[in-house]
Amino acid sequence: MEQRAVSEQPDVMIEVTDRCKPYFDALADGRLTVQRCRDCGAMTSYEFIRCLTCQSENFEQHDCAGTGTLATWTVVDRPTHPAFTEFAPYVAAYVQLDEGPWITARVEIAREALRADLPVTLHVVQSSNGTSYPVFRTLSSR
Repeated sequence: MEQRAVSEQPDVMIEVTDRCKPYFDALADGRLTVQRCRDCGAMTSYEFIRCLTCQSENFEQHDCAGTGTLATWTVVDRPTHPAFTEFAPYVAAYVQLDEGPWITARVEIAREALRADLPVTLHVVQSSNGTSYPVFRTLSSR
């Protein structure tokens, strides 16, 4: 998975808590992870503290391929954070990973190319504080 230079991406300061640290540590290693419930096997993104299927809090990290499809999105013309001003308009989206869970991320794509089920792939970006975060691109824009 490709990493882009800080100067080519919004410089977002991300507060990494103990609960989400494994997710961001994996991104720093170029891997995308989700949580897999040890009790029922269901998978979900790192934001959830309980399994959406059985309500267990017993999770393990599960590596993902870093590919998926565009599920739904919005085009942000007026960013609410100053770091994104020069990048507007940009696409904020839910990506359905090939493994099943949906995650939120920015997608680098032209507005006219947006369509449901568009295949996308992960690209890891690093902010100036060293925290990595996910950005997706279409498979054709590698």
